[in-house]
Amino acid sequence: MYASYVPKHLTDPLWKRLEHQKLFITGGTGLFGQWFLDSLTEVNQRLHLNIAATVLTRNVSLAKLKMPLLDDRIHFIEGHVENFKLPTEKFDVILHMATTSAEETYQGIKQTQKLQMLFEGTFRLIEFANKSGAKRILFTSSGAVYGGNVCDRIQETAKLELNPLAAESGLALGKIVAEFLLSQASATSGLEVVIARCFTFVGPGIPMNLHYAIGNFIQNAAEGKPILIKGDGTAIRSYMYMGDLIWWLLKLLLDGKSGEAYNVGSDQPISIFELANNVNQIFKSNSKIIIQGKSTYSVGLPVRNLYVPSVDKAKANLNLSINTDINLGILHTINYLTKLNGN
Repeated sequence: MYASYVPKHLTDPLWKRLEHQKLFITGGTGLFGQWFLDSLTEVNQRLHLNIAATVLTRNVSLAKLKMPLLDDRIHFIEGHVENFKLPTEKFDVILHMATTSAEETYQGIKQTQKLQMLFEGTFRLIEFANKSGAKRILFTSSGAVYGGNVCDRIQETAKLELNPLAAESGLALGKIVAEFLLSQASATSGLEVVIARCFTFVGPGIPMNLHYAIGNFIQNAAEGKPILIKGDGTAIRSYMYMGDLIWWLLKLLLDGKSGEAYNVGSDQPISIFELANNVNQIFKSNSKIIIQGKSTYSVGLPVRNLYVPSVDKAKANLNLSINTDINLGILHTINYLTKLNGN
């Protein structure tokens, strides 16, 4: 499904280093998780690496419906990250990606629930890591931890300008708390912890009918409907391609320095209005672009006029790069949507 969009010349050498290892994964049914597991399935079958994965999910039946073609070395266990029953088997590495879903955010889940899930879930995962023998944890945090008042590309050394009194700070606070808990666990137990602060992404599977501008733009263009910009079009974003994300996550999992945070995203800025134009041009659509001008529009997160990371650290220290530019990422997303719809 998604594996065909992953840059295999970059990811294959990393997957090979995980040969015969056992992974434990939370958040495996989210977008990141689906891409990761689909890529793992493909590489296991093509290169016979015998990488096993146990995936924690709130609903095993739903997970299997979402991902019916996974490798038989990938197993689901049912439970909530806050209080799941600890498996007795041993694991080599852990990917901690669990958080509230995009759908839950769009439907207005309470901010306190976002915070509680990350706080209690990370506590539980640390307990499990210590019992499972896992040597490393990769945690997918968020660029949201930096807050909203940013005027340049965000570096990992930037002060966190988060307002804890802001109504929509639950996710960011939860990610900060989780980072703190993991760093403390690393300092006291010897567990190696790497933090990926993830920004915004484009690629097959991105939500098309929620609060993601790029997904909504592509969906509307596909249907010949007007492209609606809820804000004034001047907000600046950047978009990393999902195939590149898998490469970056694998590299961080294997080679990221313990106790360090790395920004994960594209450092190439684009305004929301430019983004809408690009989608129109790539889709060869005549959809009208309508700017609604709601300068305070945001769903589930504080309003940010600029949300672009500096990824100099990952480039310099881990030899990572932006392999796929935004326009090619949009094109891959459009082609996937076209195939999905049987056109």
